[in-house]
Formats: sequence, C-alpha cells, structure tokens
Amino acid sequence: MKYIYFVIILLLTPNTLLLCQETIITDVDYKGSLKKEPIPSSFYSLEEALKYKENVTSLQLYGEEKTEIPNSIKTLKNLKTLQLTNYNADKLPDFIGELTQLESLDLSENNFVELPESIGNLKRLKSLTISKNNLEILPESLGNLVALEILHASSNNLKKLPDNVGKLTKLKELDLSANHLTILPTSIGNLTKLTHLWIKNNQLRELPKEIGELKKLSNLHISKNKISQIPNSIGKLSNLKFLSISQNNLIELPNSIGNLVKLKELSLDENNIIKIPNQLCNLSLLNSFTIDKNKLTEFPLDCKNLKSLEVLNLNFNEIKKLPEDISNMTSLKYLNISGNQLTTLPGSLGKLINLRGITLDNNLLTDIGGALSKNKNLEWLSLSNNKIEKFPNIEFNMNLNMLNVENNKIPNIGIYIGNLRKLTVLKLDNNKITELPESICKLKELKSLELNNNEIKKLPKSFIELNNLETLRLDNNNINEFPDYFSKMEHLIIIKLNRNMLSSFPKDIKNYSDKMYVYLDGNPFSEKQKESAETFRCNLRFD
Repeated sequence: MKYIYFVIILLLTPNTLLLCQETIITDVDYKGSLKKEPIPSSFYSLEEALKYKENVTSLQLYGEEKTEIPNSIKTLKNLKTLQLTNYNADKLPDFIGELTQLESLDLSENNFVELPESIGNLKRLKSLTISKNNLEILPESLGNLVALEILHASSNNLKKLPDNVGKLTKLKELDLSANHLTILPTSIGNLTKLTHLWIKNNQLRELPKEIGELKKLSNLHISKNKISQIPNSIGKLSNLKFLSISQNNLIELPNSIGNLVKLKELSLDENNIIKIPNQLCNLSLLNSFTIDKNKLTEFPLDCKNLKSLEVLNLNFNEIKKLPEDISNMTSLKYLNISGNQLTTLPGSLGKLINLRGITLDNNLLTDIGGALSKNKNLEWLSLSNNKIEKFPNIEFNMNLNMLNVENNKIPNIGIYIGNLRKLTVLKLDNNKITELPESICKLKELKSLELNNNEIKKLPKSFIELNNLETLRLDNNNINEFPDYFSKMEHLIIIKLNRNMLSSFPKDIKNYSDKMYVYLDGNPFSEKQKESAETFRCNLRFD
C-alpha cells in the first residue's frame, strides 16, 4: 500500500483561523474519496519512527546484542516513553539527557557499567528501570530526578548508593535486589512516600535506624542478607503489611515489632532466632507467619490475639511443646511444624475448626491421641518419620483427602480407615503392617496407595472395589501370589511389586491393559518366564 504524507490547509473565511492537520492517505474509495489515518505515536522500529519525528512519543527497541545505541534517537525530542533492551553496549550515550520530555525510561537487560551524569537532566522522569546490567555505581546526578516515582535497579553490581538518593522524595517503589550493597545511606529516611522497598539478596549487615521514617511503607523485602539485628525504629512502620527478613543472621526480634498493627505477612525463615517476643502476638491482622529453620524451643504462650492467622509455619526448629492457647487462633487453616521435637499434641488442637492441613513430620510423636479427632474440615495430615505405634484416631475426619504416616511403627491400619471416604492419597510406606482390613474397599476415591517396606502377604478380596485406584506401590513385602482381579481395575496403571516372593504370573495377565506397567524386579522368576513376558500386552519390568 502506498502512503502519501502531506498537510491539508483549510481556509475557512478571510481573517479566520487556519486549521492544519497531519494526515496519511492510505487508500481511495470507489467514489474517489480519500481514506485517512492519524499518524501513530508509538513505534517498535527506529527507521519508521524517524519518518515522523515530531509525533513520536513512545519507542521500544530490542537491540539484539548490537554494540552501539543509535545516535539518531536523540532527534526524537517529544519522546515520553523509551525502552532500550538487549544491547551489548557498556555505556549509555550522553544524548539521553537531551530527551527532556521522557517520563518512562527502561534500560534493563543491557551491559551498562555506568550511566552518564546527563541522565540527571530528565526532570520529568517518573519511572526508571536499569535492572540486569553491570552497574557498579549510580551517578550523583540521580538525585536531580525530582519527579521519579519508580526506580528498579535489581541484578547489578552496586556496592553503595549515592547519598543524594534521599532527594528522590516522590519515590514510591525502590528495587535494589540482587546487588552487592553492604550499607544503606541514612538519607533513605527522606523517602517518605516510599510504599515498596526491595533490598533482598545483598550483603547488608544492618539497617539504618532512619528506616523507621518510611511511614507509608507497605512492603519491605530484605531477605538473603547478613543482617544480625533489626533496629527498634522498625516499629514506626505503621502501614507495613508485608515483611520478609528470611535468610539473615537474626538472633532476636525487637519488641517494637508488635507495633506493626497492619502487618499481614511475616517471613523469618533461616535465621538463628531463639525466641519470639510476646509482643508479636499483638498483630491481630497477621494472616501468614513463617519462621522455618530457626532455633525456637517454644511458641509464645499468649497468642489469643492472632485471630486472623491462617498459615503458621514452624518447620525445623527445636520446639518440644505447643501451647494449649493455640486454640485461640480460630482462623488457622494450615499448621506446619515438621522437624521439631514434639512428643505430644495439645488436645486444644481439636478446637481449630477451620484447620485444613497439618504437617507433623520428623518429630518424636508416639501417639496423637484424640488431638485431631474433632477437626472435621481437615483435608490433609502428614505424620511421617515419627515413632507412632498406633494408627491415628482420625475416623471422624470425613473430609481428609491425603494421609501420610510413612516411616513409623504401625502394625495395622484398623477398620475405621473405611470412614475416610474422600481419601485420594494414602501413604503407609516403612511400617510393620501385615495385612489390610476389608474396610479399605470403602475408599472409593483413592487414587494412590503406597505400602512399600511392610510385611504384607496378600491383599484382601475387596481390594477390587477400589475403582479409581491408579497407583499401587508394594515393593519389599512378602506377597507370594498375584491377586486375580488387577485386570478388572480399569484405572490401575502402575503396580510396583519389586522384591516380593512372586514366582508365577496371574492367570488373567493376558487381559492386563497395554497402558499398565508392572514392576517385578527382585522376584524369583526364571529366565524363561521373563522371556515369555514379551508376549503379554502389559509392560512388565524386571529391572
């Protein structure tokens, strides 16, 4: 299609205003009238943009590893948005400072090691993205960007910030993640409009007390640093909703953390925290609290105000006992406390009527008693790697769909297993189970059953009624005879019977589906039997 560029001048009357409009003629209709389209203002091609210099307000260029940034960009004086990414250039040209109408500048994913001082001329700039470069220092003129609201400088090699970063008083978002910062300037306290601050994955050893001046801050992410102490001034962040200080060197928390009354999520994983201050229990809006992999020996006794808490993660600490007051966390849905030293559970857990899931793996439990017998909304329960000698009393947990009691000392399952009608996954590996009750046939929704490393000799006849079973794992048991109904279980795909005592194939093996995989390694089959297996439709595996 041929484009004709011209200017129409319409003379209305003598001495009246002349109206000028730029137009592109794209076609002529069948009556001979001109079809006109306005000139675009956004471009992805510099060549096209240069044809309409005065109209261009947005330009996005992908450098494709080119080593130079075109100087002709500087002629686009009306640019408001400029994106230059994937250039293999180590320096941004000085002409960037001539584009004084810029409001948004994206220079991410280049190889810049420095920015020109002329960037400070961009007084209208509101958003600057310089992430994923090789910047080691920011220009002093950065402080001149008085209109800046967003500064994203993650994934560089920055070791420090210029002091005059405190002049960016309109800044709302500051992302300095994945750099080499060891200290923050005290002037950061001047950024009083800041709402989001990311400084994760640096080498900070401390936070300046001036951090407490950021009264509008709602999100603070300082994970993966070397911080050993949090200043008391953090308690002044009255609008903070999300706080992540995971993977640092914290030993304790300041009592002032209890003043963060709007806090909803708190992450403290992988520190060296010994004790949680009681003041933390004042956070009535806290929804999620994670403090995995620390050195806690107890949880605060007075947690009655944590009524909004839905997720509590206490994995891999040294907790010996849960407080009875845990029942006051009436909104709790998920409790994860694996890898501790629990020997008993408080009966008050049964009062947590909203509890959906609980993991208690890798503790020292021998019996859970009736602690969870009243949690009728419980959907998953994991008790693996304990010392449990009796199948848990959970026959009234009608909504349970996943149960894991692997690696315990359970000799039998009990007839009440049939009450768990919604169960889809049942893990019983590494116990001392000798037989399965007939009532297991009531688990009509069961899809996966794991019974490896037990002492089972045969399966009950009612097993055939598990119509939805897809995976059956029975490695390392004492089974010496194939059941005669596997071919009738139409959803069964994987049967693992490695290292049992099987020496003959079932009579109906020719009816096994070609989608079925049967694993028989370590059973006393002869070589001749193994060769004959090639004639069957199903997939037999002897290795």
